[in-house]
Amino acid sequence: MKLKTGSFLAAALFVGALPLFAQKKGEGDTVNLRDGKQVQLTIDAENWDAIVGKGSPPIPWDTVQSIEYASPGDFTKAVESFNSGNLPAAQKQFAVLKKDSKLRKIFKQQVAFNSAFASEQEGKLDEAIAGYDDVIKSYDKGRFHVRAAERLAACMVAKQDVEGAMKAVEAIVAAVDAEPALSAALGLIRARMLLEQKKPVDAKRLFAAAALATGAPAWVVFEGQLGEATTILREGNATDAELRLRTLTKADASNHVLAGAWNGLGDIISQRGRDKKDIDQLLDALYCYLRGTTVYAPLAGDPSDEYERALAGSWLSFGYVADLEPNKETKAGHRARAESCRALLQKEFPFSRFLEKK
Repeated sequence: MKLKTGSFLAAALFVGALPLFAQKKGEGDTVNLRDGKQVQLTIDAENWDAIVGKGSPPIPWDTVQSIEYASPGDFTKAVESFNSGNLPAAQKQFAVLKKDSKLRKIFKQQVAFNSAFASEQEGKLDEAIAGYDDVIKSYDKGRFHVRAAERLAACMVAKQDVEGAMKAVEAIVAAVDAEPALSAALGLIRARMLLEQKKPVDAKRLFAAAALATGAPAWVVFEGQLGEATTILREGNATDAELRLRTLTKADASNHVLAGAWNGLGDIISQRGRDKKDIDQLLDALYCYLRGTTVYAPLAGDPSDEYERALAGSWLSFGYVADLEPNKETKAGHRARAESCRALLQKEFPFSRFLEKK
């Protein structure tokens, strides 16, 4: 039987959590690439930027579509519990797996991260913070190094400790000063926090550093470009921002970047529609946001912020359209869809900052 790494978010469940993966008999793993090719190897490590193992040169994550793992054992059951939303059962299985000396290190790393992620979903923020900190320290520069830092900061912000979150991220960045590419990737977290703190100049500097980082994976460069466009929009230059965002929508970038670009366009078009009370423009904005909830929903392990933003944008857009819709039945339908988007955001991300939008 084969269980594949890939997107399990058609129903928008547990964004960024355990991937669907493939279990295969015998030794050796199979990495399916985005160009349709396959690489056979035995994975020794999943690092933040690439897969490393016997039988192949390092494989950058940017090129990976899915992975078929050999013999994950009881890890499969934990994945199934987590993906079905049974967090208590998943956590019990994670606890057992953490003590399994025979479990492959790559699965140990995934268990550690997703156990912390489950704690966050359960609202146990202190446990989640401790878990993410353990991932960063125990699996230094591993697959979830950047993601764990991002979630650690998000949990601290949810606890109203913005200053502590910034200091924690700064310390994590300082620890990898000797590695410019990883430093630039982690710098993206600082940049987003600075942007939310209304410090666009400092944020833009970090986004630009990521966009120009030497030797950085393509996703870091694209994230930097997205951040620059977002900052320019926040500064009030919608024309320049729209040009940059439309360029990004045509790039061979991650779902996170593409969703972010469409969300940015949604913000621009929505503002125009509200200013002019133009229902057609508001519908155009809605379609931009909906791309981020469907076509560009996050893959396993991706950040969830742009997905949350897309849900919030869809929720508000359905409401704006309903305000202008003269037909009572159609208006009621839009109101119901708005509430459905809001309810999904509330259910999946109870601490989302986008819930404060209305």
